[in-house]
Amino acid sequence: MANFHATDGSDGESLVHDMNSPLDLISGYRRFRAGVYSKQVTSYRELGLGQKPQIMMIACADSRVDPSAIFDAGPGQLFVVRNVANLVPPYEKNSAGLHGVSAALEYAVNALKVPHIVVMGHGGCGGVSAALDPRALVTNNCNEFVGPWVAMLGEAKKKVLASGTFNPQHALELEGIDVSLANLMTFPFVAAAVMKGDLTLHGAWFAIHHGELHWRNRTTGRFEVVPMLCMDVTPPPRSQSSPDLASAAATTTAPRKSLTKSPQGVATNGNFGEDDECQKDKSGARVKIEQILK
Repeated sequence: MANFHATDGSDGESLVHDMNSPLDLISGYRRFRAGVYSKQVTSYRELGLGQKPQIMMIACADSRVDPSAIFDAGPGQLFVVRNVANLVPPYEKNSAGLHGVSAALEYAVNALKVPHIVVMGHGGCGGVSAALDPRALVTNNCNEFVGPWVAMLGEAKKKVLASGTFNPQHALELEGIDVSLANLMTFPFVAAAVMKGDLTLHGAWFAIHHGELHWRNRTTGRFEVVPMLCMDVTPPPRSQSSPDLASAAATTTAPRKSLTKSPQGVATNGNFGEDDECQKDKSGARVKIEQILK
């Protein structure tokens, strides 16, 4: 299991910490109290009086996909619901079941009045994989609850398999986001807020292996790679063995121009300076982002 850089050290370098037991949790809490909290105590005390997030995030429960980390968000900025395969069930009135997603959605829209809801899927989603091959549910003894839950993807699965795509996993991950967006609109209070212009729904997909975000273009319905303004770190090379390799030819726009500097560039070691080339990249990236978000 990979270890990740969770906390900055006093020298500015990131430190690696295990997270395998409750004792590790306690150690992490103590680092938090001595580090992040002590530096932001005023902000935390303000947050103790209430929250006013502007974005509700519906994401997968997968441990590798942390919305706060992906979007560099702090406490109080995202109202997050996470579940298997980032699914939103359709609205059910007077149902005998208990509805965790629906309850959070009602609170976010009616009480917090968030202006944005983002449904974010990801590469290598186990819930989507189970929807494609239910035998895994039996093998892992997860058929009592997970099976009926991912069955929400039944119609989307038929569509994906009928398309003949060479990557049904990735295709269903994207279709699943669309299923959740459609189900959101079955909630009367969500539809009313959208119609009034008080709420906007968004879709996103994150490639874990490449650290790459794809945003759903609300005009075309296509998921497009979010360009970097100027990349400080060169992404890892793509490989066919990557578990969440996106079928880019079918789901995104044309491949992006490489941002590698020419010998005349002022930057070295993969870092960009503020020269003309970088400014052009920034300008083009901003235009692209604005087009995706329309």
